[in-house]
Amino acid sequence: MKVVNETSAEITYTEVNTGFARLVLIFGAITYFLGLIPLLIMINYDEGLMRAVGYFLLMLLTFAVWLFYKFYKDSKTIIYKINRIKYTVEIVMGARRLTIDDFGGFSKLEIQGFSILASHVSYQLVLVGSQRKFLLNLMAFTRNGLINKAKPISSFLNLDIETTDQIAGFEELMELKKKQSLEYL
Repeated sequence: MKVVNETSAEITYTEVNTGFARLVLIFGAITYFLGLIPLLIMINYDEGLMRAVGYFLLMLLTFAVWLFYKFYKDSKTIIYKINRIKYTVEIVMGARRLTIDDFGGFSKLEIQGFSILASHVSYQLVLVGSQRKFLLNLMAFTRNGLINKAKPISSFLNLDIETTDQIAGFEELMELKKKQSLEYL
């Protein structure tokens, strides 16, 4: 018996180079302090127009530096996008085998019985009545394909494997994930 299905998830992946972000932050700080001197002179000037322009430019400069800092802070964030998940469930010699064929560009994952044959995935088997529920956690990847040594991201894939060997629960999960953002710090 074999069941093949495909679904999609609204999860995005973004990675910003942290080294570049540091340079941007340093550039922003230098710009701020260099620009602060002439602006303070303008603010202390006797003419009202010059003083008003000085205050306005100081606010703009402060806002620009805040944007630089926000960019630096956000550069530590990794968010994942899985465009499609194609999975197969089959019975082989009386044992269930779940294979995820296409994980949006990630490696192929396979569950043989109740063991996962992929080092970057952890799983939890939960018995819910007559259903076996697999909770998969995918480790964060860097661009060169190595596993990030920090924590795994939150669980984003719930597979409810019923006794009839059908997959259920994807639609509810995807609707839930649309309302959530997975953030890796």
